[in-house]
Amino acid sequence: MTNPLTPRIPKRPLLWPELARQLPALVADATAPVYIVGGAVRDAYRHFPIHDLDLTTGQNATALGRQIANRIGGRFFILDDERDVARVLLDDPNSPGGKRVIDVARFRGDDLLADLTDRDFTINALAVDLRGNLDLLIDPLNGEADLIHRILRQCNPQSIAHDPIRALRAVRQSVQLSARIEPETLASIRAEASKLALISAERIRDELFKLLDGARPVAALRVAGWLGLLQQILPELGGAIDTDEVDETGEASITGEAEGTTCRVPTMVDNVWDQALLRVEKLRGLIAALDPTHSDEAMAAFGYGMFAIGSGHLRPELREHLNTVWPEGRSHRALLTLAALLHTCVAPTVVEQRAETLRLSSDERKRLSAAVAFCTMPTTIPLTDLDLHRFWRNLGAAGVDVCLLALADDLATRGAELNAEEWVGMVERVRQLLDAYYRRYEQVVAPPPLVDGTVLMKALGLSPGPRIGELLTRIREGQVIGEITTIEQALASARAHLAD
Repeated sequence: MTNPLTPRIPKRPLLWPELARQLPALVADATAPVYIVGGAVRDAYRHFPIHDLDLTTGQNATALGRQIANRIGGRFFILDDERDVARVLLDDPNSPGGKRVIDVARFRGDDLLADLTDRDFTINALAVDLRGNLDLLIDPLNGEADLIHRILRQCNPQSIAHDPIRALRAVRQSVQLSARIEPETLASIRAEASKLALISAERIRDELFKLLDGARPVAALRVAGWLGLLQQILPELGGAIDTDEVDETGEASITGEAEGTTCRVPTMVDNVWDQALLRVEKLRGLIAALDPTHSDEAMAAFGYGMFAIGSGHLRPELREHLNTVWPEGRSHRALLTLAALLHTCVAPTVVEQRAETLRLSSDERKRLSAAVAFCTMPTTIPLTDLDLHRFWRNLGAAGVDVCLLALADDLATRGAELNAEEWVGMVERVRQLLDAYYRRYEQVVAPPPLVDGTVLMKALGLSPGPRIGELLTRIREGQVIGEITTIEQALASARAHLAD
């Protein structure tokens, strides 16, 4: 009988980054076999970029990680001393977040076969021997065949039950790979959906953000809702989510053939849930329009094309804003996508509570809450310099999110009945808002101060307190509208305000 761990030539060559090619020399004197496993092998097979590597070995994983870090010049961390898991962190400006990660872990069981069988899906249960030939594939669970046929299959009947977060990961990876979830795995996902409530908030948050940051978040969200997963993560949406998603004309068959279902991107607004998904779709379309490599098809859409024209001069600044990375590598695009999903479905006060439950950072919570609470403001705010000033003083960088969400909401609300003239007017309103922040900042948002609190207290004989802030605000607003240009005028304004 053939050993299932015998390396063999894959049906297509494995394409490895230079970092992986360096590793055999770094572990040549290891006392136990060392393997690259998981998503890195899958992506090497698919010829996709690989930024992080997972290694597994039979013993002394943390010692091996420390050895790799010392030899390659990386930083070393022990992630789980009891389970023998370590991380090597390398600086790389060409990688997302400027980092490359090498995780080293002891086998999940007695040997490599036990380790691979205990993983989530067969397409991730692939390995290569670092002390052997990196061009040969170890594939005991036929993950290569599932990759070829785009099938997502759990590694064993208890894969989802042993770690219910894999249910959410199944949706994300099926959309990411345009893969069909096979019927038994689909049944396990449904059966274990309620157990997501037992998973730590941090793990839920991280998997949710990966799903929202994917190339097709609408498809992933719709399937996650249909399978009952999203209701466990964001229970506030439970009443809005439409779970009847049988549609034979959809774009990506990612559920079981036995169910005869596909996932569709909404083109018409049927209910609150469709409205939320349409808003997410429009937001991601607007973001894509800012990408210099955007497709001609995307730009052919009138709504996106006009936005790209109207905001083209601000593209670098907007892209920098969208490329913000929150703690632990969470993307700002994902946070903004979450805001688009929650808007109109969830009250702002509830958004704050959900952000806290998801263990978002304080700054993330503030940004998410502001984006949801104020995203209709750009449609009604007067565009005087004073109103622009107050908008940006109140919201800061969150105002950029508010502008993008307002555009997405406008497109989603109008749907197929987009009026060209009205849309051009909306784009122009947002352009003026953004120009005030990015092009007229010192004139409109934060004029150079003529006086400070110390000067005011000395000149007017005041004590520290809220009144000083009121006077400084009055002076600053006088600068914005051109009524105050000198220190003397600033002090005169303050005296007049006190007299009143």
